[in-house]
Amino acid sequence: MRKIKFINPKSVDILIIDGEGNRHIKPCIPEMASFSILRVRGVIPLIASFRFIYRVLVHSFKLKRIQDAALFSLIDILQPKILITFIDASYLMGKIHAEFPEKLTISVQNGFRTGPNYSNRTSSCYSKYPVSLFYGFGAHGKNIMDSMGVKNREYVSAGSLVYDLYKKRSSKETIEKYDVCFIGQHNFSKNNPHMKMLNEHLDSILLNLIKICKELSLSLAIQMRYEPNTPDYLLELNRVTAIDTKSFAKIIPNNFADFEGYKSSTQSNIIVTVHSTLGFEMLGIGKKVLFGASIDDYALARFWGALENFNKLPSINLLESFSENSMRSKLNDLIDMDSNDYMKQTESARKYYMNGLDKKGAQELIKARMGEFLSSA
Repeated sequence: MRKIKFINPKSVDILIIDGEGNRHIKPCIPEMASFSILRVRGVIPLIASFRFIYRVLVHSFKLKRIQDAALFSLIDILQPKILITFIDASYLMGKIHAEFPEKLTISVQNGFRTGPNYSNRTSSCYSKYPVSLFYGFGAHGKNIMDSMGVKNREYVSAGSLVYDLYKKRSSKETIEKYDVCFIGQHNFSKNNPHMKMLNEHLDSILLNLIKICKELSLSLAIQMRYEPNTPDYLLELNRVTAIDTKSFAKIIPNNFADFEGYKSSTQSNIIVTVHSTLGFEMLGIGKKVLFGASIDDYALARFWGALENFNKLPSINLLESFSENSMRSKLNDLIDMDSNDYMKQTESARKYYMNGLDKKGAQELIKARMGEFLSSA
């Protein structure tokens, strides 16, 4: 049940839509700009004023949804020049863009999406609503949205904002290094065939990976998906330890605020994943990555409607079967491959899936663009 939350009616330059991921958007805000965060999950944001009620009534005459009327009324009163979100799959930004075309609406990609044919979870798909400016990982995202008929006013291939923030973070801590890092993606949604298939892929790959790393004397880290002290972490831990019964691998609990996944993966020689965003981020910076969504002629990728996420990757990045021998061969090929040769063979895919067209990172690009818009408004 959603709770009513009254917000400050003071006008702002920038309004961050959705509290989720706002810690990544805040560093992009120009220093002199005022901003506010409009939380929409689990709350009903309202302003205690007659003006707000009047604006809701005005918008209600044009709209069927009272929620949209309330959202637009909040924007009327707060008068932001820019609206930005890190939840790029949300429909809200597109609706705001359609109602307020003079404002700069920005969506920043936070994860890899499935194609338009996957409808099991709409949050996993690209939004069907265009915005003023979309900061995507690479040309791949624009191609998918173009195929859906989503015509953002502008698309910028900027790479990953989160990785850019991690890279700029100063840290003196010593991070343990590993030969192989397995990226956990277990999902415990009940009665979901897509998650069931994903979990089965993860289990089979991890079981073989443990055997192979033991045989080849390779150190193995398992980067967990969930943070400690959460119900899903316990489920994930139980599932992983049931596979790794001898505790061969180093289990690394997640910590989103501390960029734990980036620490373990950047300090590993080879990354093994199924179809995680983190895997593509590591591919983008030149790490040696193996994806498992390609197994059995891309069975999982096709089931998820995400074949386009993998069909431009070279074979050196793709697992072909659950066979232990096949996986061993793929790992040995990456181990033996010269780094320069690897970079040449993956250059096209890296640019396509996780590209930055500018020497500036995503944070600086977004910050500069918002500053320019505010100066000219």
